[in-house]
Amino acid sequence: MEKKLFRVLNTLGVVACAATLILMGVLWGRIKPQELPKEMVEINRLLEERREQRPLTAPKEKKKIEGTPESARDVAAVRVIASHINGFMLSSFEGALGMTRKDYIDAIAEALVEYSKSQEEAFWLCGMMQTESSFRLGARPGKSTNSSARGLLQVIVRYHGDVLNPAGISKLDLASDINKSVLGGVLVFHKYRYPRRGGKRTLREATRRYRSLSASEAAQAAYYNAANAVFQKLMKDFKKEVKSL
Repeated sequence: MEKKLFRVLNTLGVVACAATLILMGVLWGRIKPQELPKEMVEINRLLEERREQRPLTAPKEKKKIEGTPESARDVAAVRVIASHINGFMLSSFEGALGMTRKDYIDAIAEALVEYSKSQEEAFWLCGMMQTESSFRLGARPGKSTNSSARGLLQVIVRYHGDVLNPAGISKLDLASDINKSVLGGVLVFHKYRYPRRGGKRTLREATRRYRSLSASEAAQAAYYNAANAVFQKLMKDFKKEVKSL
C-alpha cells in the first residue's frame, strides 16, 4: 500500500514539475522582448554605419568658403572679378605666357585682390584696368597715352621709379609678368591716393592724377565714369556673392 501511494505521489510530482515548466515557458513567451523583423535590423545597421561615416563638412558643391571672414570675402572678390573679366573678354582672348584663359584671368583677379588695400579698391582698379588695357598684358598704349606706358594698368616707368624700383619692377616686367604688372599699377595708384605727406585722397582725385592732370576735363570725366561703372557692377555682384557664403 505504501509503495503504491509513493508511486502515485511521485507521478503527481513529475506532472506538477512539467506543468510548472510549461507554464513558465508560456509566460516567458508573452513577456520576453519582441525581436525586430530582419528588415528593421538591417535598416538600423545601415543607419548606424551612415552616422559613423557621415562627413563633418557639407558636400564640396555646397561647402562654404573656409577661413576667416575676411579671407572668405577675398575669395568672393576674386570670383567676382574673374567672372567679370571672363564676360568682358568673351572670345577675344588669344592666350598669354602659355597660360589657359582661366589661369590667365584668375591670375589677374587674385593679384588685384592681393595687392589692393580692400576688396572695394580691387574693384575700382579692375575698372581702371579695363579702361587702360582691356585686361591684355601686352596692350599697346592708346593714342592719348604716353608711348612708354606698359602693362595691365599702363604704367610709365620713368615717372614712377620711386615706387617701382624698390619693388624690383622693370618696364619689361610690366608687359610680361601678371603679378608685377598688377603690383606696379597698384603701387602707382597708392602713390596718388596716399601721398607721403599723409592723408588720403578720394577715389576721384587719385584716379584723376593717375590718368594725368594734363588730360582734358572731358577725358578725365570719361575715364572716371568708365571705372565707376565697372566698380558699381562688381560691388553689386560682390554683395550677392557674400550673401551666399
